[in-house]
Parts: sequence; structure tokens; C-alpha cells
Amino acid sequence: SFLTAKYGIQTEHLYPRSFGSATMPALGDLHHLVPARATINTLRRNAPFKDIPDEQTKYWIHKYKVIATIPRYDIQSYSESKTNAFEPPELRKGDIARAMFYFYTFYRSEADKK
Repeated sequence: SFLTAKYGIQTEHLYPRSFGSATMPALGDLHHLVPARATINTLRRNAPFKDIPDEQTKYWIHKYKVIATIPRYDIQSYSESKTNAFEPPELRKGDIARAMFYFYTFYRSEADKK
């Protein structure tokens, strides 16, 4: 898409498409869609959100930067990734939890299929 090509921005489905949000109306429900950098979307794939112990984190992501070592400054503003788990920045966790709750409340039958 234009946004991905020019700015590296994609649409992230907080509740993964492969787990129940692949058809309308869930697919286009703006309550669980957010803009995300393509790097983050690629690293997360469809991994569940979890708290990842710092020593188990494979990648730390902040804006355009992806590093493989624990950040020395402002650690709370980084997303964390490892195989089959993704942890958003601390300040985004509440928003994501509410979006996931919303999705499961309104699309339970789709979500329960996986």
C-alpha cells in the first residue's frame, strides 16, 4: 500500500486476523485496528501479547530502531519481542487490553473458533 511503501506504516489488527478477525465486520472494526510500523507488525505476526522477562527478550523495538540488547535508557517505551510472544510499551498496554476485551465481547463466536 501507499502508506507502507512511503512511510513504513501498516494496519495492525490487535486481535490477529488468523484468530478470528479475517471477515467483516470484525476485519474492519476500527476499535481493534491501529497504525503500526511495518517492522513491529512483522515481528509480532500473530503472537499473543504477554509480559516478557527482559532476559528472554530477543528484540527491543522503539520507533524505527530494533536492537537485540536491553536498552540502557527509557526501557518502558520499548516494545519487546520473542518467539511466540510480543509485549507492547508500558503506556500502550491498557489501550490494547481494552481493545482485546472489546473484540472478544462483540466477536466471541469468531474468536472462539481458534
